[in-house]
Amino acid sequence: MKRTIVILALVATLASACGAGANPTASHSPAGATPSAATASGALSCRLPVAGFVISAPKGQPDNSIGPDGQDNQKGTGGFLDVASGKFTPDSKSDRSYLAAAGKWLPVSMQAVSPDQREYVQGKARQSSAGAAPTTTLYMVQVATGASRQLYAPADGQMAVVIAFTSKGIFAVTASSTGPGATELLLIDPANGASHPVAGSQTPPGVTYSVFTAIAGDYAWGTRITGTQQQPSYQLVRLSLIDATVVVWRHSETMPLFVLGFDADGYPLVSGDGVPTGGLTSLSLLPAAGRSTRIPVNGGVFLQGRGTPLRDGHGTWFGSGDGSIWLYSSSTGLNKVATVPPQAGGSGQPYDQHAWRSVAGPCS
Repeated sequence: MKRTIVILALVATLASACGAGANPTASHSPAGATPSAATASGALSCRLPVAGFVISAPKGQPDNSIGPDGQDNQKGTGGFLDVASGKFTPDSKSDRSYLAAAGKWLPVSMQAVSPDQREYVQGKARQSSAGAAPTTTLYMVQVATGASRQLYAPADGQMAVVIAFTSKGIFAVTASSTGPGATELLLIDPANGASHPVAGSQTPPGVTYSVFTAIAGDYAWGTRITGTQQQPSYQLVRLSLIDATVVVWRHSETMPLFVLGFDADGYPLVSGDGVPTGGLTSLSLLPAAGRSTRIPVNGGVFLQGRGTPLRDGHGTWFGSGDGSIWLYSSSTGLNKVATVPPQAGGSGQPYDQHAWRSVAGPCS
């Protein structure tokens, strides 16, 4: 049972790493965000696009919290944070990511945007018949015009999630859309949709479950579950995209290991590091296989949220489960930058849906 729960958590993590719907306008006070001491003193001066999440509707009412790709709907719930002052300005056009050069919000996370920012890959879930498992097909969309074309269709009942759009092509993971099952890491040609499995990514004998969730440079990072149903073990693995070698980077007998983001050198920032923390989130930097350095957290308690952290010239940005915005750098650790006000009706409790935030683009 424990292993099944962990597998479901891994699938959820995969899905969050990647719509039309309701477009509620957040009713925050534009001046209500609280900057940290560091930002108040002018250490940072830039505008950060921040996304929110559409709130799940009460039972029996129409629910727009899930987008057409089967993932969290973030349309209309974000805005812009002036980091120096802490002022947050809602934007009813907001979505999962923001391209400053184009002045556009996009319904996909930044890892699904092409390196030149002219295209992005969007998933659309469909059901072929009543009661059938949904299938997520990938479409290539032009940023300037919105024109789209079908790029890749997985097998029926599978979801396809983009984890990186790079100069090598589009890396996507396919997995069952209804729960635990086999996964596959694919490299898709953005020109014609041709795909092939990434060498070395196949699940080896003795591994119960394996999924790759992130790409950094010439490496893919993933989590494996081994051991028995009663006593599972967890591995964080790094796959070379050059020679297909796999290295177990970290091993844990107690907690699954998740890559949340990367530092400036492409080394992983990992949640938990296999150490239970009483429901709170701790972060560690893994600079080499078998090595781990706990990251100091400054300015409050870090509560991991949904969405994918984003790296820019300032460091690695994180949203959180209580509306806080955090910035990691190798010199100062993880620092609380500001707290964005929740959407109207929030309880003020950690992990309340009204407060969840993710970073939608670089701070510029």
